[in-house]
Amino acid sequence: MEPNNPTLGLRNEISLIALFTVLVGSALLGLLFLESKGMLYAIGSLIGVFYIVSIVKFPKFGFYSFYTFTFWMFTLNLYTGLEQTGVLADAILLINVVCLSLVKFNEVESNRRAFSHKSVWIWSAWLIICIGINLLNFENVSWQSFLYGVRRFHLNPIGFVILNILVIKTKQDFYQFFKITGIFLAIAFLVGYRQYYFGFNSYENALLETSFGETHLIQGSIRYWGAFSDSANYGIAMSFFAIIFSGLALIARTTRAKLWNILIAAMSLHHVLISGTRTAFATFGIGFLIFILFYTRGRLRLISLLSSVFTYLLLKFTWLGNNIDLIRRVRTSFNPDDASLLLRINNRLLLENWLTTNPLGGGIGGTLFDRRFAPDTFLSTFPPDGLYTLIKAETGKIGLYSYNLIMVAIIIYMVIVLLKLKPYGEKKLWMIIILAITLGARLAEYAQFTTYQFPTVNLLFFLLIAFEKWETWQDEQLPVQQDKPPFR
Repeated sequence: MEPNNPTLGLRNEISLIALFTVLVGSALLGLLFLESKGMLYAIGSLIGVFYIVSIVKFPKFGFYSFYTFTFWMFTLNLYTGLEQTGVLADAILLINVVCLSLVKFNEVESNRRAFSHKSVWIWSAWLIICIGINLLNFENVSWQSFLYGVRRFHLNPIGFVILNILVIKTKQDFYQFFKITGIFLAIAFLVGYRQYYFGFNSYENALLETSFGETHLIQGSIRYWGAFSDSANYGIAMSFFAIIFSGLALIARTTRAKLWNILIAAMSLHHVLISGTRTAFATFGIGFLIFILFYTRGRLRLISLLSSVFTYLLLKFTWLGNNIDLIRRVRTSFNPDDASLLLRINNRLLLENWLTTNPLGGGIGGTLFDRRFAPDTFLSTFPPDGLYTLIKAETGKIGLYSYNLIMVAIIIYMVIVLLKLKPYGEKKLWMIIILAITLGARLAEYAQFTTYQFPTVNLLFFLLIAFEKWETWQDEQLPVQQDKPPFR
């Protein structure tokens, strides 16, 4: 991590850390002997100041401290009982964005480059559209629910966009993100496999005794969630990581790196299966197909497509392997009479009827927070079973159409850029992978809104900005001839 001021000497940094240590130590001694709440506040203030100074001096420290916290925040919550971790994560994101924006405010070149990114304007437009709908729908909106709900799907995207633009500047930054993620995943795999092979600990068993168990213990089968918030978030994130690390394996220049990335990709795919998340099966499938269609040709493309069709027919029209829980869970994805699917359809019909008299929806945050702040509203009892349904319930069909148009515009733009690139280079590989994951995320939003949950949301917005960055980064030849695909 490079400090903003390259002339800053190591001696100054050590002196700063030493001063901070002395101040915190003094406050802790005061807390011990005086039992003063003021000392506790002083410790919190000192830590806050030190964190802000660290962000200013080392932007990547802020970026990766935020990423680390959000990657493990649900584990922290489970074992410590710490509440409001989501609010704390939003606060850390805000602190990073504000600090880095102020530091770089006078850097004209940085400002110009930041505002040249299409993502800034896209997500700003989405925020303005939704706030406009809520203002028009003023009487039906619970503004307390609005204040709690606006940050997750409307404000946070802008924060993620700005943070990634300011910190991720080179290809080295891009690859560094996945090196750190690989370490996180290796630890997460151990948690998931401990659950799968050795069972749950007392904290996890207690969690399963709550309503959490209703969605993770289904007809005698268990849906594993590892270190994440739930199995859906876990499975969908792992499907994305399986695709990404397959790409990293493809471009690895050493056997050691190639094997490491293949191992992570394979284990990620296995964790998709043990999560039991049908949406994750679909997101990996569409990502794989997009990669095959855009990055292969000849016999491999034909074989891959035929294999995909054969697998679908095998799962859809036969009972082979049905005695295995994982295969049985995958097969339910193709069942039109599945109970959860029928429930979704009934809920959405109910919403359609309600929207005839409430065309602008019930307001941002209504589906998640009206049960707390406005328990007499329709949305306080309506279950949002996917992001599209949530947006439609809160902002009406106008909001849903606006969101869909924005997503379609992003995908069309990605395809146009891809078609202009020279074939089978490093740049095209990553742009195809980002397109595949973007399409997978949009598919997942039909049944989930985990694409806006930590840490999946960190990954998706990192990739969204990386797509624009890759347009300016130098293309390099892969370990194969540039004019031929790596697979024939």
